[in-house]
Amino acid sequence: MQVKYAPYAAQKQAELSGRRPKASKFDDLELASLVQARLCVK
Repeated sequence: MQVKYAPYAAQKQAELSGRRPKASKFDDLELASLVQARLCVK
């Protein structure tokens, strides 16, 4: 039995399952300030 690919259904499922938001690494103020300082040097 051959299964047909349904792009509309696949897109809907992908949107519904979606990626969960990750915690930002810049919540750590020490790390954020270090990165900002190094970006300003360049």
